[in-house]
Amino acid sequence: MALILVVVLVGGFALAVKSRGDGSRTGMTILAVMGLLAVLAFGMIGARGGSDAELEPPRVLFVEPLDGTEVTSPVRIVVDAVRLAGNHIDLAADVGCGDGGGTVHLGEDARESTLELSPGEHRICVQAYDAGHTGHHPVGEGDVVTVLVSG
Repeated sequence: MALILVVVLVGGFALAVKSRGDGSRTGMTILAVMGLLAVLAFGMIGARGGSDAELEPPRVLFVEPLDGTEVTSPVRIVVDAVRLAGNHIDLAADVGCGDGGGTVHLGEDARESTLELSPGEHRICVQAYDAGHTGHHPVGEGDVVTVLVSG
């Protein structure tokens, strides 16, 4: 879209300069209209606040363990996080993701931990939470796996 806008504006300015060279007022009118369009268009593009990638929320996914696997305790947890932007990660076992019931808090750069779990089936979730701990709000996409801890 920006490329089309630039082409239209350059063409309009070229037409204005050509018309102005002929001594008519048409060139000045075209030049004024194209200038106004340029200010409005580039103002709208700048108001978007950055690229779509910068606006996307964080996403946290399990690398290990995979859903449905049999594991032993302590369970090694490895996660991958993108666009964390100062937020932190919580791991929780057997409680709902996004309810602030994390049992392990990982810092912004931490991607590994362990959980002591009793034998049996357990639901483990990982979620990014707001950086300021203001109300401990979940942000972005989290992930959930179910594992069977062998005795």
